[in-house]
Amino acid sequence: MAFNNWTAKEAADAIPDRAAAWLAANLAFADGDHWQRGHAWTGPMVDQTNEGYATMMDNVERTFVPQNAIGEIVERHVAGVIGESPQKHVELKRPLAFAANADDDKPTTDEEALLAEAGALLSAWWGSTQGVVTRNGRVTRTSPHEVFQEAARATLLTRRGPLRLIIPARLLATDEDGRTAVQTNSDSALADVLAKIHIQHASPMQATVTTDGESMDQAGVYTYQTDDNQAAAEICFVDENGRTVIRLVQGDLAQAADYPLPLGGRLTMFEMERPLFIDESKRRLQKSLNLARTSESRNIVDGGFLERLYLNTQMPGTWSEDESAAGGQTFTPAKINLGPNTANFLQGLPIFDDNGQIKGYTTPSAQFREPTPADVFVDTAADLYTAILHEASQLHVLAQQGAGNTASGEFIVQARADFETSLKQSKSALDGALTWCFGTVLALAAALAGKPGYFDALKVSGSAVINSGPLSVGERTAIISAYEKDLISRETAVRMIGAENVSAELERIEGEAPYKLGRLKAQAEIMEILNRAAVALPAAVQTVQNGEISDATIRGDFVPEGNGGNQ
Repeated sequence: MAFNNWTAKEAADAIPDRAAAWLAANLAFADGDHWQRGHAWTGPMVDQTNEGYATMMDNVERTFVPQNAIGEIVERHVAGVIGESPQKHVELKRPLAFAANADDDKPTTDEEALLAEAGALLSAWWGSTQGVVTRNGRVTRTSPHEVFQEAARATLLTRRGPLRLIIPARLLATDEDGRTAVQTNSDSALADVLAKIHIQHASPMQATVTTDGESMDQAGVYTYQTDDNQAAAEICFVDENGRTVIRLVQGDLAQAADYPLPLGGRLTMFEMERPLFIDESKRRLQKSLNLARTSESRNIVDGGFLERLYLNTQMPGTWSEDESAAGGQTFTPAKINLGPNTANFLQGLPIFDDNGQIKGYTTPSAQFREPTPADVFVDTAADLYTAILHEASQLHVLAQQGAGNTASGEFIVQARADFETSLKQSKSALDGALTWCFGTVLALAAALAGKPGYFDALKVSGSAVINSGPLSVGERTAIISAYEKDLISRETAVRMIGAENVSAELERIEGEAPYKLGRLKAQAEIMEILNRAAVALPAAVQTVQNGEISDATIRGDFVPEGNGGNQ
């Protein structure tokens, strides 16, 4: 596939699922739009051809009550896999011998300086505001860490999380002959150049990394609209000379501009991929949950209040003379007083004879309907919410929320293990993205500083840190019990308890062992001295009482050495 011949339209056509209904629905759910112009409503409705359809849907929308479970499970998953700052690893590509008296068993002075420089540059860049995200159509500067969080979120919702390194437009130049190039400056410090490189999470609907099935070559695609509303694309690929080419194309190929860079075959775009997290089953459960919550709210209006029904009862009021009315009188009803410290006196309706005279009264009665309990809707919503957590491998959350008090500690531990397993699927995609990011950022900074290949001797990688959240008391108890019963090792127990660095924690535990042993030994010696004193002192007192020895002598025997006996 000749990526260098692509037009802007062909680049856009390479982006999968751009117009997929499920993709738009997932993004809307996660952003809190659960109504989605009525398309996500699964409750009762009339046919769209019915003249009352619009009125009915307006009424339903006003009382629509969603519970954003999809947004919750997505954010919890993102926090578990990229909530903490990832680890950066910088090492030499060449293997170290680690043999006795070998000259190459450790980095040289220059290599140590290069390792330290690369680590410091990456740490400074990661802690900067070189990240770019777009929210509600507004471009925002943020940290690279948050960019990865946004990309991970998109991966769960759409299968793909595109990432793109941005080179400032002012560095893209065209000479007098019309040749394009990226301006470089060998006098620039790497830190200054690195501060000009940004990383962006692009929408999955406008960016991707595509692979040619025949050659297995890859190209990054980022589509956008120009100021004059013309379709345009940035296409990144590696040419036959091994150079990374950033092509900017608008309309046809005649308007294309290529900017080659020596990046060692790296692309300036990357795409995280994993199986779809928010699938059809979770969407259907979310719609049913919204229906249950809305029905619960409607129940409050329709059946949540005490209803009174008065039969054969004359309302309170007054009668006045009226010759035009039957019987010559008109009744004017009055207000019924309700609430505490009130009383109403009601009587039956008058029964008139043929001459319009009252001949009797009906027997009044009153019926009351208590408010309809919302238990069925509450239980249904709780069951659906639990089902969503089960689908997302997040049942351990019930224990944290106090809803899983009846669950055993072993069950909660197993539920958390399922959650960590699901996080590892995303961690694999994130590790690849972090490794690409750290290595490409250094290579790009070196190229822009006029020092291509400056970091080629290094192997740079990144690793996401999984954190499944705080443990419940039941989980901690179950873990400690399993360790005490020799069902799991100390290392596994320390890891499950939540230690960030298991090896370091185990070393600290081992280091504290002699100290604890010394404390126990000192306590034992003190107890031995006290026991001897408890035995000897009564005998000494009895000796004094018998007059065999003076109490001054006894006191002298108990004076510590060095006090001179003057205490």
